[in-house]
Amino acid sequence: MAIKCQKGKCQKGKCQKSKRPEEQERRYALDHTTLAANCFHHNEKEGTEQVVLALHGWLDNADSFAELRKYLPHYSWVCVDLSGHGNSEHRADNCFYHIWDYVRDIVQLIKQLNTNVSLVGHSLGGAVAMLVVSVIPESVQQLIMLDNVGPFTAQPTERITKIQGFIRSADRVQNKKKRLYETQEDMIAARMKGFTSLSRQAASALVMRGSQLKSGSGYHWKHDAKLEVTSPFAMDAASVDEFAKNIMCPVLILLAENGIYQTNKPLVAHRGKHISDLDMIWLPGNHHFHLEAQTAGAVANKVGDFLHKNR
Repeated sequence: MAIKCQKGKCQKGKCQKSKRPEEQERRYALDHTTLAANCFHHNEKEGTEQVVLALHGWLDNADSFAELRKYLPHYSWVCVDLSGHGNSEHRADNCFYHIWDYVRDIVQLIKQLNTNVSLVGHSLGGAVAMLVVSVIPESVQQLIMLDNVGPFTAQPTERITKIQGFIRSADRVQNKKKRLYETQEDMIAARMKGFTSLSRQAASALVMRGSQLKSGSGYHWKHDAKLEVTSPFAMDAASVDEFAKNIMCPVLILLAENGIYQTNKPLVAHRGKHISDLDMIWLPGNHHFHLEAQTAGAVANKVGDFLHKNR
């Protein structure tokens, strides 16, 4: 697959809107929505390049992979803004964000790319990638999950409270006004203290793509506020295990020593037992160890070795 300029207007091999010659901002029109992606084309003969499709985490965006791309320039990257994030379209007013809908989005995107891909997913993106690989195994060469071992699960006894929580959070978000920030520096400071702590450098990468100026009155987040609504449904653990068993390609799971699984290693071990061709490695760093400058190099080394070995 050759990643082409969005409008096909290139001079001397450079996309006119590129920040660098190989960087292209693209929009992919699916049947039901449009996804934005930051694409980096490694100039190989068409049909021989290795395409890495990267899926970010909740409330992040395509620039979550900014550091990995720098370390691994010999691959063609398609870094997607998931629906409702970054520059991608939001879902309709009466639609929320369920993991199955993300799976459908990415299955359609892979079909549009018209090539086999190597899937890299961080956090939410890792859970989505795991399900995608299970349902279209013929289209994915390798799966790399970053600080994720699959979708969150719930017990049948939690079904009622899950739906109650969904209704409450949906009502709260519907009546919530978007917060405005005077500067993007204020947003960076807020993002550093978010769900997981980030360095200024990492927070800045996400804020630059994830924010915009509103009519000169201040900056606000681009993401759809409905992303903050809790899910009304989660799979049970046995169902997730079945998806794991259906993964046919080689899998690399990299886990952060100070990430979200640091106190739940039994779950990590359990999930790993159901994946037949698996390398699992713990590395120093926090939940965004692939984006933090101090730890991204070690993550990239493992990712690069795995991609090369299994191409």
